[in-house]
Amino acid sequence: MIYEKWGLDSNTAMELNLQYTNNTISGTRSFDSTQDSAANTDEVVSGTLNSNGYVSSIKFEDETFGTGTTYSYTYDANNHRVSCRTSSDGSVTNWVWRNGNLASIKEEGQNSSVTFTYTNNTITEPIENKGKLLLLTVDNEVDEMVNPIYGVASKELPVSATTTFDGQTVTATYKWTLDEDGYPVKLLFSTSYGANVTYTFVWQ
Repeated sequence: MIYEKWGLDSNTAMELNLQYTNNTISGTRSFDSTQDSAANTDEVVSGTLNSNGYVSSIKFEDETFGTGTTYSYTYDANNHRVSCRTSSDGSVTNWVWRNGNLASIKEEGQNSSVTFTYTNNTITEPIENKGKLLLLTVDNEVDEMVNPIYGVASKELPVSATTTFDGQTVTATYKWTLDEDGYPVKLLFSTSYGANVTYTFVWQ
């Protein structure tokens, strides 16, 4: 069983509750907004795990309208996610891994890509990913970040990501605060277009 509850921002919370029976996933995901009632949704979650215990497909279906989207995943020999096909539009996203870390993301047929770096002028030695945080998107999908069923995480924590799209470039930075044992307890995520989000982590 996996249960997660996240404050996505000061007004919106997400709650995820998943159960596992053999290789089958079932559960619910809900979003609760204090400002916009139209954003409040309840979804039924269903899916399957592969022989290594990672998601091979997962569907999120709106309880009210009965509409949903299925995401189908593949993995490499090291159980890193390498592709995702989305049923609603047929899009395919690919992940490239290098030396145990996520190097880049690219959506097929799109003139865009994301590259990650793990050192900079200040962080000259990579930060070990002791908490096994799974960062598979630039803006950190929170229901995947601490969920081990989505694959093996990078061995180190990123310090920046650069997105290019039609000649435009957006840079994101990750500023990590670690506890005395080297586990991340806070992440300040910011972008060159002014977005700032703070995540906190509690380890037990």
